[in-house]
Formats: sequence, C-alpha cells, structure tokens
Amino acid sequence: MTETMTAGETASLESPAFQDQRVALDFLVANLRQNRSGATMEGLTPAVWDSVAAQSAQQKLGPLAYHRLITGLDALPMPEPVRERLRTFYAVGQLRTTLLLRDATHVIGALQAAGLSVMVLKGLHLAMQVYSEPGLRTMSDIDIMVPERDLATAEAVLVGQGFGPQPRPDIQQFCRRSNHLARLSRPKAIPVEVHWTIERPTSPFTIDVDALWRRSQTIALGGLEVLALCPEDLLLHLCLHTSYHHRFDRMALKGLVDIDMVVAAFEGRLDWRQVARTARDWSAGSYVYSTLRLATMILETPVPKTALAALDRKMEDEAVVELARQFVLTPIVDLPPGFREIRLARSLPKQAASIARGIFLPRRHLRRLYRLREGSPLVYLYYVVRVFDLLRHRGALGFQVLLHTRRVQPALFREAARKRIAAWVGTMPATPEE
Repeated sequence: MTETMTAGETASLESPAFQDQRVALDFLVANLRQNRSGATMEGLTPAVWDSVAAQSAQQKLGPLAYHRLITGLDALPMPEPVRERLRTFYAVGQLRTTLLLRDATHVIGALQAAGLSVMVLKGLHLAMQVYSEPGLRTMSDIDIMVPERDLATAEAVLVGQGFGPQPRPDIQQFCRRSNHLARLSRPKAIPVEVHWTIERPTSPFTIDVDALWRRSQTIALGGLEVLALCPEDLLLHLCLHTSYHHRFDRMALKGLVDIDMVVAAFEGRLDWRQVARTARDWSAGSYVYSTLRLATMILETPVPKTALAALDRKMEDEAVVELARQFVLTPIVDLPPGFREIRLARSLPKQAASIARGIFLPRRHLRRLYRLREGSPLVYLYYVVRVFDLLRHRGALGFQVLLHTRRVQPALFREAARKRIAAWVGTMPATPEE
C-alpha cells in the first residue's frame, strides 16, 4: 500500500467497526444538509447510532445534530440512550451559550464604555445572526476585534475586569506573529481573544483591515449594538479559517456547516462578485475556491457556478478538493504520534530510529513516567521495562502499522492526506497566479 492510497481503495480493507463509523458519518452529513439529501435509514444498527452521537460530539456539532435529528423527526427509530445523549449535547450547548453571551455582553459593554469600537467574529457572529438558535453553534471562547491602535486600551480594560494571566506579553512583539492578543481568562468566565485582524500577519494574505471596518454592519447582542463583518467578508473569513488556518482538519465538518449556514441565511443577498473581488485583493482565491467547492460537494451548498468560476485558483486545487472531501468523510481514527512518525519514515533505518526514540526516552522523561526519584540508578533498568510495556500495550498496533493491516488503513490514509494538504497550504503563493 502507498501513502497516496485513496479512501475508496481502502474501503474493502475496513473493519466492520469502522464501516459502522462510516455509515454513521454519512448519515450525519446527510442530515446536516439543508434538504437532507441522501439521508437514509438503511443500516442504522444500535452500533451505528452510537457512532452518530460520538461523531457529532467529535465534530462539535452535538446541539445541531440533536436539532436536525429530533426536530420534526419524532418518529425516527433512535435508541433511547442515543436520544438522551443528543438531548444532553443540546442542553449543555444551550447553557454554555447562555453563559458565553452573558460574558460577551459584559466584556463588549466594558470596551464600548471605554470608547472602543468592537466587532464580533466567528462563533458570536454566527450564533447571533446566522443559526436559527444561538445554542446550536458551539463555541469555546469569545472572539472579538478592535482596531489595532486600541489593543493596549482593550487589554487594560479587560485586565481591570480581572482577566489575566499577568504579566502580559509585550503587545507589539506578540502581534508580530499573532492576529490577536494573548488569550485573556479569569475564573468562572469564558476566555476572550481580542483580535486586530482576521488572519495571522505571517499568512500569505493581504487583508485590508480598514476595509473590513468600513464594510461592517451592526447587529444586536444582549441589548447592545455591536459591529460584525458584512456577509461577504464573513464568508471569506470562514473559508480561510477552514482551509488555510485548519487545513480541512480539526472539525472541518463544523467549518463547512458554518459556510453552508451563511449561504442559506443570506440567500439572494450575497454579492458573489464582491466575494471574488475581495478574495483576489487578499490573494486568497485558491483557498476560497477550494473551501466553497468542498462545501458544494459535501453539503450541497448552493454556491453559484459563476461564483466559483470567478475565483482565482490553481490546477492543483481540484485534486486537493477531492482529497479533502475523502479526508473529511473518513471517520477520525488517528494513529498515536509515535506510530505516525514510524509510518511516515521512508526507509527501514529511519523507521528503526523512530522506534529507538520511542523506547530510549531522555532519562528525565523516563523517571517521570515511572515515578523514579531524581538520580535513581534504576532508570537504566526501566529502559528494559519500557520495552516490555510497549510490546504488551502497543506491540499489536505496531505490527499492524508496519504490515498495513486493515485496522490501520483509515488512519494511514488520513495521515497521508493530512500531509499532502499541509504541503498544498505551505506551497501556496502569496499572490494569485496569472
């Protein structure tokens, strides 16, 4: 088997348990589409239903999955434990969003009281303007943006509100590589990220931040009026976040659902010419094209063909989109990092070196692993113990990796796809090709 093996080529090698996961993911994706295209009850065994719940949680789509599968589908023959699990996802999502909106209102109110302009980004914007219920869009932090000149003032305001940790890093130095201040947090509050732009300054994009502010629109948030990206800029931001920032990994399905929701929420109002024009100005055409094309393939997002045709792109993009489609639709069953290193080593000497690194850890790490006191001579004996421990706990998996057995084929495919997508991102030119 080669590293370029496709998901389709591995299908015949999949274990029955993994096939259940694939059926579950296909069912989940079908029900996330606006028209539920392709949704079928065929093959929904109790094991598959368990996997539906597990994968919706893994993709951070639990509340939305509950809403799609339960609302209007009361007759769905779902096992009660799965129904209860999804109901819990929904309830927890509602509670967390309520707390997050409370904290966001407090934070934004304090910044506005200090005379600062504030823009909500990503989750907050989507929850308040795009999703039918705020709690359907899960969030882990509060993403907001202020003008770059106001970063120090914004940080001082939040530190005055009890946010830390302190001392804080130098803002100018930190923001040379980051598009936001160092994360701000405090006990019993949702963490806050204060952005000054929407992508890292080390990215290949030429984003006109002043234009984002000029095109911004006002939305309501807990009794406040706050700025948000215009729909076209929101769509572009989500495309870059899914493709460039996360490389179609890390809950890519959630990112595609966000994009699908934006297209649906602003149907008939999106200026697709502006999307293409801004993507070209930002030198982001390939990323935007690839993400929108992927959304049309997986979620059947109704992006006009003329809009896709207007975007700058490279010949390689179509192949990457197809690879990303298979990557997203392959259930996440990744190898432990050490085994990934062994698998990706291209020669027996390099594989042997990887195995040796896994066994012969630095002495301080081995002492910590086996709780040995500092300076104990037993540390050398425990290198032998580690060999037997690895054989007992990981030996079978190690042989499967080396022999490419069917249990590890999906993980090997995902690893190879991840590597190729990362190379695509890393080699993308800073300006669109002529």
